Amino acid sequence: RLGISEQWLVAGPEYVSSHGPFDAPKSMHLQKGLGPAGVRGERNLWHLTTPDGRATDIEYVPALATDDIHMLGQAALAGMGIAQLPRNLCGDAVRKGRLVRLLPDHALPAHQL
Repeated sequence: RLGISEQWLVAGPEYVSSHGPFDAPKSMHLQKGLGPAGVRGERNLWHLTTPDGRATDIEYVPALATDDIHMLGQAALAGMGIAQLPRNLCGDAVRKGRLVRLLPDHALPAHQL
């Protein structure tokens, strides 16, 4: 095991301004999601933990399905929807204001490297 990759939900500022505000999980229900290609017929969900430790799921509508995280990052930058990305991939864009981190007080499952 090499480490843990923290995951963030992010979107471009223009997507947030036209579809937000995203101040609670329910405000993100059925938004356009960018993510891995799911199994046919499965619901598309982001799995989060609330600040008080409860598990909650957010269902999204897939706007782009790919396993290429770099493509997901580019799609988020282009304002196509919300993506779950590794912090090390999107952190710089968040710091520069090119992406907005959504629900920063909620945790996504970290990925093992």
